[in-house]
This record gives sequence, structure tokens and C-alpha cells, in this order.
Amino acid sequence: MAQRIAHNGGKVRSPVWQLYQNKPYKAVYCQGPWGIIVELCSHHYEQFWANLAPAPQPYEG
Repeated sequence: MAQRIAHNGGKVRSPVWQLYQNKPYKAVYCQGPWGIIVELCSHHYEQFWANLAPAPQPYEG
């Protein structure tokens, strides 16, 4: 998709980032021909950030 944007008058504004080494999630920023910046993601945005934090520990006070 990023190459299609560039081919049609837009620009690729960042390298394609693989966000995590152990997951296939990728993202890239592009600029359309009218100057609008868009973020392209390989997966749903919620999947990028779901279940990444360590599980909360019970309070032992």
C-alpha cells in the first residue's frame, strides 16, 4: 500500500517498522498527494497494544 501511495503522487515518510521482534506487526507512515499523513498498519491497532503489559501483581500489603 505504501508503494501505491508513492506511485500516485504521495510519499513514504518512514521506514516500515516491525514493532516487536516476536510478532509480525508492522507499521509505516505515508503522506498523500494532498499532504495528509496516514499510518498504515499490518494488523488492527488494538492487536498492536493488547496484552503487552505484564500482568498486574496482587497487592500484598
